[in-house]
Amino acid sequence: MKILLIEDDQLTSEYLAAVLKDDHFVVDVVFNGQEGLDYATLWDYDVIILDLQLPKIDGISLCRQLRSKKKQTPILILTACQETDKISIGLNAGADDYVLKPCDPPQLIARIRALTRRGNNISSSSVLTWGQLSLNLVSAQVTYKQQVINLRNQEYHLLELFLRHPQRIFSRSLIINHLWETGDIPSESAVTNLVKDLRNKIKAAGMEEDMFETIYGLGYRLNPVPPHLLEDEITVDQDGKKTKEYEEGIDLINQLTDKFIFALEQRISTLEEIILLLQSERLSSQNIEKAKEEAHQLAGSLGTYGYNEGSKLARTIEDLLKKIAKVKQTNITDINELLQLISQLKQEINTSKEESISKNEAKPTCSLVLSIGLEESLLIELQQEALLYKLQLSNFQDLKNISNVSQKNIPKIILLKINKFDKKAFNDIRSIQNKFPTVPILILATEDDLTYRLKAARYGIKKYLVEPVSTKDILETINTLLSPLSSSQTNIMIVDDDPIIVTTIRKILHPWGFQITGLSEVNQFWNILTQTNPDLLILDLEMPTINGIELCRVVRQDKKYATLPIIVVTAHTEIKYLQKSFEAGANDFLSKPIIKSELVARVFNQIDK
Repeated sequence: MKILLIEDDQLTSEYLAAVLKDDHFVVDVVFNGQEGLDYATLWDYDVIILDLQLPKIDGISLCRQLRSKKKQTPILILTACQETDKISIGLNAGADDYVLKPCDPPQLIARIRALTRRGNNISSSSVLTWGQLSLNLVSAQVTYKQQVINLRNQEYHLLELFLRHPQRIFSRSLIINHLWETGDIPSESAVTNLVKDLRNKIKAAGMEEDMFETIYGLGYRLNPVPPHLLEDEITVDQDGKKTKEYEEGIDLINQLTDKFIFALEQRISTLEEIILLLQSERLSSQNIEKAKEEAHQLAGSLGTYGYNEGSKLARTIEDLLKKIAKVKQTNITDINELLQLISQLKQEINTSKEESISKNEAKPTCSLVLSIGLEESLLIELQQEALLYKLQLSNFQDLKNISNVSQKNIPKIILLKINKFDKKAFNDIRSIQNKFPTVPILILATEDDLTYRLKAARYGIKKYLVEPVSTKDILETINTLLSPLSSSQTNIMIVDDDPIIVTTIRKILHPWGFQITGLSEVNQFWNILTQTNPDLLILDLEMPTINGIELCRVVRQDKKYATLPIIVVTAHTEIKYLQKSFEAGANDFLSKPIIKSELVARVFNQIDK
């Protein structure tokens, strides 16, 4: 699928383009509304993504002009503006959907796929098939008779194009329009070679039939599926292991993130210079608008790259500048507040920059353990022996500085010392869990007390040790907690008739190293279950043909799967629904909308058991 991305901030557009290309989209990028209008008028796109605040032609005006030209391409608004009136105006101007910055890449991609399904009126299935060949839109994987066919990006896009439009004849020029970025257009002979290469790879995988018909003088189209293959069509939605292409995509995104961090200093300096001009009472509408533009772009790009605290600071600066622009005057209080916010923003970025340098210079092979409140003598002993267990200890005497621990450097385990009669101990646990919701906590207590043990259990504490205890026992307990986290062999099967939910859960769990099998065609459930033998099952409770409760009962009937952990996902949290789920054999439930931290915590909780 081909996307037009219209975003005036270059760093944000580079990042989003990399994310989209990593998910097998072809992307054209332009930086202002006029270029966006020209591109959208001249070329065909499957989706247009645009920012509301664009130079030359703003996003809302662009929507109106495209619709007035009878362009029906789905439009997705990408904006940092949280005012509902602006979003409503954009939707009324012709946009089909919107995503707020900072946007979550899995959510953005899911919205794009939903728009293309709606626009093309195609099936909601996440798998396109032709006989025993399947193309999985979620994992971007092509298989024939369940054996993976390794395709280059352009080969994959061409196959997807044919499978999405089985009755359509594609000329060579039309294929070029769909598959190549506008600035990289090849000759028509490249299409001939591409079709030839795709045919050869499918044939090498064992397919005897010719999928594609050459219509001389017109182009190519997908052949009808031969009758003898119709009964063998498959709808398996299964992810394989990470491919080299996926790893390269992640590396590219990391490189862009590093580039972004190092480019921020100049942008912040520019903003600071403008504010100093305001301090010297050189208040002009041009300076104010320039400062607002810089702050707005900083807020959006910081959020896009995952630096939410920095984004909030930039948003506060933007709001204060809007206030100054409205009253058309400055005072010393406003200027001091702006300079203080700039200072905080610099500090936030410098912290991220140091982490980026550290990450590139040496990738640690040890698992990070964050300890809180340990005595110096015990800490020294643990640090001396930790390397033998491939552990690295970082200690805080209390929770005051825990906010300085970045989300980019999350510990694997937290070791918390609790002293007798420490009334705020469990408030500390809640604070830790709010900061690191998926990280297991090991308590080291000075007294063995049932009341404390009960409270710890209610807070979901994994392990509870009581002094005196040897450093060996502490480190071995930490390793016990780590073992499920380091396993890349855990296979999770997700069953939901909505491919967007399957995609969302997969994107959340994939970075933790799980093998994911997604299924949207519920009728294939038993075949896929017995083929993959998952370690955990995630079921949607409400599905049209077979619901999650019925699937729970089917699983529990079988001796082999009688103890398989099952999590049901539901929008209904009433007691009667939960009771029916547990009676049918579910182990846990997850409410919709899905919260990332809760999903990960519940998955690890079931795997630990």
